[in-house]
Amino acid sequence: MATINVNKRRRTAADTLHISDLPIGFIADVSAYLPKPSRALFAVAFSEPSSSSKNNDYQLSPISIAIVSATQWDILDFGDVEMELANKLTDNDINAVLKSINAQDVLKRLKLAGCVNIEGHGLHPLRRSSTLEQIDLSMAKQHEEPDIDPAPLIRVDVVLPILDSIISLRSNQFSLKHIQIPYKWREDDDNLHLMAEFRARYNTLLSIKYPSCTQCNTSMDNKKWLASNRDLIQKYSTCYICLKHFCGDFDCFDGHETLQHCYSCDKDYCLDCMHTLDCTQCDGWRTCNGCQGSKECDECGTVFCEYCVKTCDECNKDYCEDCVRIFKCSAPSCNRKQCARCWKRGGDYSDIATQKEHNNVIHCFECEKDWCFNCLPVSIKNEDCYGCLCISQGVEGR
Repeated sequence: MATINVNKRRRTAADTLHISDLPIGFIADVSAYLPKPSRALFAVAFSEPSSSSKNNDYQLSPISIAIVSATQWDILDFGDVEMELANKLTDNDINAVLKSINAQDVLKRLKLAGCVNIEGHGLHPLRRSSTLEQIDLSMAKQHEEPDIDPAPLIRVDVVLPILDSIISLRSNQFSLKHIQIPYKWREDDDNLHLMAEFRARYNTLLSIKYPSCTQCNTSMDNKKWLASNRDLIQKYSTCYICLKHFCGDFDCFDGHETLQHCYSCDKDYCLDCMHTLDCTQCDGWRTCNGCQGSKECDECGTVFCEYCVKTCDECNKDYCEDCVRIFKCSAPSCNRKQCARCWKRGGDYSDIATQKEHNNVIHCFECEKDWCFNCLPVSIKNEDCYGCLCISQGVEGR
């Protein structure tokens, strides 16, 4: 019979090691390897909500204080963390982070990329901030399209009072230079009047500060910082990256734009921060070189927007229409593309078997559309290509 060791001591909670038992300096050093938003959330995790708080105040622990004090919190960009984490953050999380870093007095730039589940209540610690220079509420990263689906929860009626508290400071105090408005606010008819009123206040107060053009040093007191109507975006005046102001007058730049707008990510950049591409094929579509919106033709080497250069599905080469014709199937559900160099013999309907074998994208001279061989019977069935030569060649019987 086995003997029982009566001297074996039962493990208690007091014997269990916890991360907070590690030296404070060690934890602070480890946290330095985390992106700033994760570092702030890490600090909050070591804190406890105040028992007397009605506003989710946090009592910072010595560990939290060490983590926060070891970091400069002038910029907080949630685009630096995984989107899976940013998508899960709530207003309480944002509120705790901003309070823990004393955002009202130190934060200059806040970018809420990925924080699609906040309504804006968590931004309350920014009220009457005299240091905030830029706030990006688009919920998109710098080179992502702002039209997010599903739309983020951020609310006009919650956020505008916070922004108003900032710009209502005396003109020589508030520092706000750039606001990136959520795309969904432009589509919301119910809140257009709120945005119109705020736009008027913001334009007036920023003009009172009389910022000067970086290029020619002239006053910009007549500038409309937030555009009118549905185009509620601060553009044609302030660079998204360096926040320098540019008047945009023809005489100032001698006919050459220094500040250019990217139609892909919906932001403005000066040429010192980002160059933009003007597509010569589609008459002016402009994208910055940070966006995935441009392609180079493998034939001529010219860079166009992604819509004007097509990739052949057979040779995998990119061609502009000026160099090599690209046949693209007209069926809405088909993306088949084939360059003229890979196009097989029999495209004039004289060899149906060759077309079928290679799934050629062929041009119908009756409807003036291109169809891949797999979609051709479907187009006839839907009467998209009714009466074409392809019917007379017997394809309709397939």
